[in-house]
Amino acid sequence: AGYLFSYPDAWTVSQSGENTRLLNPKRDIVMMFGMAPSRPLEPASERVVAKVASSYSDVELVTGKVERTPQGQRLLVVGGRATDAAGDAVRFLVITIQGTDQTRAITVRFAAGSDPLDFVPVIREIVASFRTSDT
Repeated sequence: AGYLFSYPDAWTVSQSGENTRLLNPKRDIVMMFGMAPSRPLEPASERVVAKVASSYSDVELVTGKVERTPQGQRLLVVGGRATDAAGDAVRFLVITIQGTDQTRAITVRFAAGSDPLDFVPVIREIVASFRTSDT
């Protein structure tokens, strides 16, 4: 699919076509890597966020500023809090990266009851390692 990334040894990775799923050992973090709509960064991010948020109710979003990846690609992070179908509070992140030929998305879903702040360092490492073959 034109991308690669590093992840901790104990995590499990599986691939289906252009999408890759990464799961931590406790199974309370699921990271999905794949393609986003081919649009400018902000509209592509909005579409991915809308798709993720459609699974939940009472969604609250926090959008960061546009940043750059280590490769110099534009990146936008949107964080969300919501309620799942069981009534539990959940959190998620949508990271959209605009490449020169494709726009890619990384979604991170945290299980109900987990504290996303506990996982910030490892998620940052994984996202910082993300590379595309189009630069």
